[in-house]
Amino acid sequence: MPSAGAEVISEGIRSLTDNSGTWAFVDFVLAAAPDGGLPDYTRIDPMRVPDLVRNMFVIDLRNGYADGLLIKFSGTMIDEHFGTNVQGRRLEDVYRGDRDVTTMRDLYRRCADRSELYFRQRESSYEFNVRGIERGAQDLLIIPASDSRIDESGKKVLYLIGIASFEIKQGITETAEVFLPMPVR
Repeated sequence: MPSAGAEVISEGIRSLTDNSGTWAFVDFVLAAAPDGGLPDYTRIDPMRVPDLVRNMFVIDLRNGYADGLLIKFSGTMIDEHFGTNVQGRRLEDVYRGDRDVTTMRDLYRRCADRSELYFRQRESSYEFNVRGIERGAQDLLIIPASDSRIDESGKKVLYLIGIASFEIKQGITETAEVFLPMPVR
């Protein structure tokens, strides 16, 4: 059973998007935090959500981020978006998007430093191998997580777990962007 804090966050995300994949991701990650603290990375197994894993990524902050943001895991759709396998590389070395890399790096650092979840929905284009370019909505969601093997208190952000999902739909007129504080024990 999810904690009250997790339920508030889940409902907050549901109010911002109708993307069922984003909803499922939120519930999956927050289920690893039953006591209301940060999700425990050791309790998150992406292979339990095969429909989502291709859109997931993990940033490893165990050694800090002075040398950049290390991408510990990247699903196949993430790699396809970047045009290469980005696992084991620094975000700053591979990022190519509509914002400059400094803005994105600072956004990820804010999530880590303040224990905040980040959600952004925007209109975007995505090039599918078979169908060509489609327009629709892209959700980007980043959730900070701890690691009980390293931090028994569960308060230190050691990973950022994210999903980038794309839905073909019309009518996205403005970008929704929010930071939400994570419940901390």
